[in-house]
Amino acid sequence: MTFHEIWSIIIPSVVGIMGILGGIWVGQHLSDRKESQKTAEELRKLRYLLNADFTLVNRMNLQAIKNIPKLRKTVNDITNIIPDISDNKKFVDYFAGFRFSVHEFTYWDSIISQGILFKLSEHDLRFITTSHKAISKTIKIQTDGFAQFGNGLFALTFGNNDADLIKTMKIKTVLIAHLDSMTRAHNSIQETITDVKNNISWIDLTVEPIQDYKTSEPKMKIDKKGSYTFE
Repeated sequence: MTFHEIWSIIIPSVVGIMGILGGIWVGQHLSDRKESQKTAEELRKLRYLLNADFTLVNRMNLQAIKNIPKLRKTVNDITNIIPDISDNKKFVDYFAGFRFSVHEFTYWDSIISQGILFKLSEHDLRFITTSHKAISKTIKIQTDGFAQFGNGLFALTFGNNDADLIKTMKIKTVLIAHLDSMTRAHNSIQETITDVKNNISWIDLTVEPIQDYKTSEPKMKIDKKGSYTFE
């Protein structure tokens, strides 16, 4: 076999191999690019939902803070209010507003179930998780505490024979303590949200994909013993 014959065999083989390798490289490049685009889109969506969650909690918390002066006025006017509370309905009308009105994060459970939180940077992940934990703990403490507060207030209002002045002072003391606790909780949540905003560039508290979300105040029911339930 001559040199030219050998060369005529080698060249097509080399070209074929190079073509195969080139195809593999292009395919891998396209696959990597597609995967990178998918990861980027998942991260964008994750940030969007977390931003929306913090935006919603921030909005509810600021509204609750604005409502504090109204509740303090209710406490200051308690002397005039107590004589007018003659049944459960009026009791609820006057004191349901003392329920903690900041609710849990909307998208958090879905994010956790999909296992995509780890896509955040270590810095962002630390701030998001610690902040969520702090806010959720505050909400739970205040929500659970309202039942105890309500039962105690109900007992003071209907379940004792104290003179009106003594009853009023006891009720006022309970209301002030509860309101002070709520105020500290709201301020704590606001400090946490501000800390997140100041440390994470993509948290701007303006993303609201659920702008039509309305806090539906659950109806409070009281049984004969004065225990609270919501529906």
